[in-house]
Amino acid sequence: MLKSDRIRIPESVNVAIVGAGPAGLGVARVLRDLGVPDVLVLERGKIGQSFLDWPADTRFLTPSFPANVFGATDLNAMSFDSSPGWSLKCEHPSGSEYAKYLDQAVISFGLNVQCGIEVQRLEPEGDWFNLHTDHGVVEADYVIWACGQFGIPSDGGIVGAEHGRHYASVDRWSDIAGDEAFIIGGYEAGIDAAIGLAKAGKSVTVFDMEAPCDNRMENNHEKDTRNCSQWLPGLGQNDHNQQHHRHQESAKRCHHSQ
Repeated sequence: MLKSDRIRIPESVNVAIVGAGPAGLGVARVLRDLGVPDVLVLERGKIGQSFLDWPADTRFLTPSFPANVFGATDLNAMSFDSSPGWSLKCEHPSGSEYAKYLDQAVISFGLNVQCGIEVQRLEPEGDWFNLHTDHGVVEADYVIWACGQFGIPSDGGIVGAEHGRHYASVDRWSDIAGDEAFIIGGYEAGIDAAIGLAKAGKSVTVFDMEAPCDNRMENNHEKDTRNCSQWLPGLGQNDHNQQHHRHQESAKRCHHSQ
């Protein structure tokens, strides 16, 4: 059975997967390959809904390109043998473009997806689970929760969070008022927001407890230097110090974008 836009759900399934994003669809694909029968993916919106809700000018930071023939999977793919870069002919897809790739994958892989179903609660009963939805109850032997966090924003318990904006509430970064913006969280979503706001002409400062940008660049620098030293024995200490300084300066710029 392929994806369906008509609302209908069975009384029972072997495996119920909640969420039709890359995680949920990726698991459904693996279960299909393993021969696990009767797998149903439930999605309250559309396939890839979280990506459809991305800010309009947001793009994937990680480049998407097909290297499957060389034994390297596209890092943004939901399966080892597919590639949004190849399907979309795009290296940095937007959210809507990526949702289109997921939609194509569902059809190509013959996954069983039912959209328009909201799971309201989950209750164990005997050896199975009852999924209470807005269209009735589904019994499932196994349940995989793959809803992610974008669709259910959390303020993280931060006092005064009501004075800010959650990433998921932004339609366009240019809609943010003022000339200065402060971002809490320095991983991909935070840096992506910083890039979007900086492109909109705002002064941006990123706050993070662990400075992940510094740590990642430092770790990558050490690894890259080791690799260079193996293949380029002539790399001197002065060259090493210059590279270290450049990486430190790049990491500092990661935290303040003008």
